[in-house]
Amino acid sequence: MGPLSPYRILDLTSERGAFCTRLLADLGADVIKIEPREGDPTRRLGPYVDDVPGPERSLRFASLNANKKGVTLDLETPGGRHLFLALLPTADALVEDRDPGDLDRLGLTDAALRQVNPALVHTSITGFGLTGPRRSYQAPDIVALAMGGILGISGDPERPPCTGPESQAFYIAGMHATFGTVLALFARPALGGQGQLVDISVQDCVATEEHQVIRFSLDGHIVRREGNQHGSAAPGKGFRAKDGWVHLYITHGWPRFVEWLGNPDALSGEAWQDGRFRRANVDVLDLFVKPCLEDLTRQEIVRGCQERHLAVVPLNSPSEAAEDPHLKALGLFQDARQMRFVGPPWWFSRTPVGIHRGPPALGQDNEDIPSFGRRRNATGHPE
Repeated sequence: MGPLSPYRILDLTSERGAFCTRLLADLGADVIKIEPREGDPTRRLGPYVDDVPGPERSLRFASLNANKKGVTLDLETPGGRHLFLALLPTADALVEDRDPGDLDRLGLTDAALRQVNPALVHTSITGFGLTGPRRSYQAPDIVALAMGGILGISGDPERPPCTGPESQAFYIAGMHATFGTVLALFARPALGGQGQLVDISVQDCVATEEHQVIRFSLDGHIVRREGNQHGSAAPGKGFRAKDGWVHLYITHGWPRFVEWLGNPDALSGEAWQDGRFRRANVDVLDLFVKPCLEDLTRQEIVRGCQERHLAVVPLNSPSEAAEDPHLKALGLFQDARQMRFVGPPWWFSRTPVGIHRGPPALGQDNEDIPSFGRRRNATGHPE
């Protein structure tokens, strides 16, 4: 099941790196999540099923850890490290998000791991990387967003910067870490079967996602916060409708948009035909567009504009996205262990992927650790 089904991944992540291993598991890898005896701290983060806290009720943990097996061992003890090192030769990759130096303190340096398994791909996900002057800085999600450049250009220009929902920096880093891990696995034949270290800095990942950071490095241009207004389209922002919100992105279709509005006199001047003029006078433009839309439903606005080939879409809430008939038809939402998950967004014709198991209960696969120790052949099956 899945294009990565021949591979085994040892997962030593918590919230910062768990999205990476979730993606690898979704792609079919045999991911074994290793938790301390008291459980991953993410189990103690809400929201919870029915708002009742508990180690098996965290929806955040469930979302980040579906499709994984789960064992508990204490790396702080010699016995726990012995179990871990017994699993290591059977693994193709180790993904961990420990702070720099934490595994070194336990004698589990990259060199020591490679002595046990020379083919190991070791992916490290830290706030600022394993080297450099900030390597020891703490990096919760909002710190990485701020230091990576995205936070500074988000929000209303008259207010402090605005952060996004959930753990955006960690999710961005998780995608890059997945990509890096897969590439390192595929590179092993060219390296004589040897693995390598993949060093993922969350700040680096955030900075590379935001092209405005790259633009500043090239020409010194500083982008300013503009709220939800697009940098070039006008109208190019969210507008309130009678029953919610829609987002308009009007560029070359301005004459058709004005015609749909009923050709109001205030917008009929020749100057409004120029997109640069509209963008420079967007505050004035919005004063006329806003009252034209607020008495219409989202469906009326979207249907009327899209019939004229104008880029207008409804701004769905999470609950509306979950009920979207198109997403349902694609099978994006899948059930496992009496929970509904957002499944993987990839569709493979010959190596299908999906949610085939829910998140692991704490220590649920401890009894299977001896069988995990068997080496596997090229098809991914135990020998």
